[in-house]
Amino acid sequence: MAPPNGPDGRGGPGIEYWSMPPAEFAVANSTWRQRLGFSYGDRIYRDPANPSWTRRDRSIRVPYWAVVLATGAGPVKRIRRLRRERRTYRRLSAGQCPRCGYDLRATPDRCPECDTPATGGVAIAVLVLFQTVVALPAVGAPEAAALAAVEKYQATLDTRPRWLMECSTRFAVEHEMGEGPERTGAGFFDCTYLRDGGRADLRLVTSGQWVGPPNRRKPIGPAAGREPRWRGILDGWGMSYEVPAGDKPAGFAMFCPDGRKFAAKVIPALKGLEAFEGFIAEDPAALADILRTAPVLRASRELADVGGTRCLRVDAESPEHGTYAVWFDPAAGHYPRRIVVEKTGGHVWWRKPLKEWNNFLPLGSRGPTGALAFTYTMDSAELEDVGGVLVPLACRVTAVQKYLDGNVKTVVLNCRRTRLDLKPDFEALGAFKPNLREGARLLDELDRQHPFKWAGGRPVPASAE
Repeated sequence: MAPPNGPDGRGGPGIEYWSMPPAEFAVANSTWRQRLGFSYGDRIYRDPANPSWTRRDRSIRVPYWAVVLATGAGPVKRIRRLRRERRTYRRLSAGQCPRCGYDLRATPDRCPECDTPATGGVAIAVLVLFQTVVALPAVGAPEAAALAAVEKYQATLDTRPRWLMECSTRFAVEHEMGEGPERTGAGFFDCTYLRDGGRADLRLVTSGQWVGPPNRRKPIGPAAGREPRWRGILDGWGMSYEVPAGDKPAGFAMFCPDGRKFAAKVIPALKGLEAFEGFIAEDPAALADILRTAPVLRASRELADVGGTRCLRVDAESPEHGTYAVWFDPAAGHYPRRIVVEKTGGHVWWRKPLKEWNNFLPLGSRGPTGALAFTYTMDSAELEDVGGVLVPLACRVTAVQKYLDGNVKTVVLNCRRTRLDLKPDFEALGAFKPNLREGARLLDELDRQHPFKWAGGRPVPASAE
């Protein structure tokens, strides 16, 4: 046996691995341990040509079946425990008893079926969440829980009742670089919102805006009127147009054959309550769609307190739209109680990446400037139970827009529903029927090469006879 290569002819310690067929595990005259596949060896080798060189080999032989038995019992037991814990977590999130699954919405303090107290359920929830995080951090549970919450939220939106809402929004504006009284401002929007399944009819009724402190405000923009000045409709297709004075038929409207793609232009007219509808940060897509397609989507293991409500936090990172944090309320149809959206650089704002907008003119800036980062926060969310139906009541939306020249514009909107009718007479209200003159031009924002027109009470391609 030749001595190994290395300094002064000596080799260091090492490990070698090889496998043997089962037939070679047992040899003649072996002990019972060797018959089972176990053995231990300790040999010393010497080189006659180099008396100073020796090598000692220690070996341990273990059969595969022993490895399986030794390591398999623990994971099987752990998997069974995790399945029980996740079942408990799902029941708690759905407002059910963690022990028997009984619906606790009518008796939130104690389960009438198995007499489990609600406090016990909370303790179990905390234990379940802690154990799940420690025991199995990478099995996809956060992603699955997040996606389930998004789907439940979408299901709530899909099953909304028909309604008529009247909403009022008051807002305040402040520019960090503004000088004198014009660095602050305020205004209001009043609108009517008709909803019937997937159809929507939004009407901006009155609005006004001022600059300056409360004691020295001066109006800016068009004077507020009593007639609807703007209207948006979703009815399979989407449409928005400015209402002429005297409620005369309009001769032009923005249009899209796919109302879902046009919703981002119509729904934000709610000026605050649109956050419940899934629009908050001038996104071209709805919140549920953005979260579904985000490469990074995860749910927290612990329910967070949001204004006294226990909510499930879902975080998403979308290369196209930005970073999102949404606190869903499991006890309220997974309506969001809080939303935070951050956009920078290549994230889409309205129709194009934020970095491509270079014509902002915030008060205090010396000229057109680009955007650095926009952050939108929805909080102070209130829902009202009306005849067993949860309906958005109020919320606050704060938009902080940072610009490349150092200016910062902050807008705070407080929106509240002032009237609700769950049995509206849509026919008498002319709901979902645009007041357009025959042949009115419809400009498709997404495809201006193929214009439409209003003919026979419906949109048709302009090239149609």
